[in-house]
This record gives sequence, C-alpha cells and structure tokens, in this order.
Amino acid sequence: LFKNIEGVNTVRTWTGLWVLVYACLQYYQTRKLRYLVLMAMPPFIHFGYFIMALPAYAVLLLGNRVVLFAILFAASSFTTFINPGQITEVIATTELGQDKLGGYYRDSTATAGQRFHPPSAAGNRIWRALEKAGVQKWALLAFVYTVLFSGIYFYRMNAFQQRIFSVGLLMITLSNSTWYLYAVSNRSWIIGAVFLFAAFVMWRLELPRTGQTVPRNDFYKIGLHISAVLFVPYFLYNLSTFLDYPSVYLVALPIIPWLDPSLNMSMKEFLQILFIDMLKIL
Repeated sequence: LFKNIEGVNTVRTWTGLWVLVYACLQYYQTRKLRYLVLMAMPPFIHFGYFIMALPAYAVLLLGNRVVLFAILFAASSFTTFINPGQITEVIATTELGQDKLGGYYRDSTATAGQRFHPPSAAGNRIWRALEKAGVQKWALLAFVYTVLFSGIYFYRMNAFQQRIFSVGLLMITLSNSTWYLYAVSNRSWIIGAVFLFAAFVMWRLELPRTGQTVPRNDFYKIGLHISAVLFVPYFLYNLSTFLDYPSVYLVALPIIPWLDPSLNMSMKEFLQILFIDMLKIL
C-alpha cells in the first residue's frame, strides 16, 4: 500500500527500506547478532540512510521510551525544533553532502492549497492531485493520534510491537523536522508509515491469542474511519502507479517481450484496452 514493486526504479532507497524493516523485525524477535549487522547496512545501500536510519538506531540505543517518543512526535507535528541552517551546514561539510544539498533543500513549506491543483488543470486524476496536496499526511496523523490517545501504543502493544511502532514515530518526527530537505522528508515519511502500520497490524493479528479486544470507545472507531477515508486517494494513486510498471506478461508467458518487445504492455495498458473493447461490445 505504501511502497510497491515500482520502487525498483529507485532501487537503492527502497532496497534500503526493506533491509531496515526486515532487520528490525528479525532482531527484535530473535536478538541474533546477524540482524543487528544487517540493521547497519542501509547507509551503505543509499547514503540518505546515514540520516534516515537514525530513528531506528535511536530506538535500539534508548529502548522503549514510549512517552518520550510520543512527545517528540507531537512536538514535531506543530513546530520545527531542528534548526534548518545548522543541519544544512553540517551536511555541506562533506563533498557528497554539498553536492546533494542543492537538489534536496527548499527554503519554505507550501500549504496544502498551494500544492493542490485541480485535476483538469494538472492533467491528473483526482487521487494524484490529492496526493500532491499531502492529504495522506493528514491521514497518517489521524491514525497515529488515534493509536496514541486510545492507549494502544502505551498499554496494549507488547515490547516488540512498541519498538517497531517507536521506529515509525521517530521516522515521522524526522520527516516533520526535515521539511526543508524534501527528499529526506518524503522518504522518511514512507519508511515511518511502513513501520507504524507493521506494528499496528501485528497488534491486531495477535488479539485472539492475547485475549485483548479493540478499544470500544467512539474515538478509536471514528479516528480509524477518518484515517481510512483520507488514505483512499493515496492508495488509489499507489495502485495506479503500480499498474504502470509490471508487464501484463509477468503473470504468464514472460518470454514474449523478449522475443518481440513491441508486443509488451503494462497491466494498466492491457486493462484500458480490455475496458474499451468491453464498451464496444456493450
């Protein structure tokens, strides 16, 4: 739902994501040293993880400081407590950092209204326009605050689930605090969302075994419903993007594009042709 097979087009960033996710899941389950070593690998897959992997390392070193992490997340939602000038100065001290800084840095944030362009004007579907406007970030905020205020993170998750959720919280805190480095901010947001929902899904799946039940208050239900509705455009956009890349021959006969590349088409192109033909028949 957040990062699918289309990520192969930026293989370093998203390979680093799944290595970090897998390493954290396995280390906190097994405590085996090899997964700790694997957790250290993302910065060598993509240099951005020298920053983006810091939340995972902070949880590793500090443990389950759930109140502290929740406070940092809440503070980052309303204010910037990391000085942009100081951070960019540190990054620019290396040749690689100085080279990348020009492409990543921005001077000010744009409001949702400034980012939103009507589909007719932008030539995009409505879900693409809403994705550009950042509606999904409001959806994630609604989800996280629902989990926090319902006490799930503090009292209902076990230590393993809390650690995974903590990584996600600090990732979103990093994303909020580095808005002036848009590549870091956007990518750490996706990474954080994966960790947050991984922890939540594991908690929900374990309810029958633990004997717990979901909170029965209206706040929990309303919060999750608001988040789900706000996420719909983003998930539709991701589905649309996903269908743009895989070949329809991936399911069967993958050798055909090798024999005749002109016959190759994406799944979306195939569905469009199929839909048009069905309309003609009708």
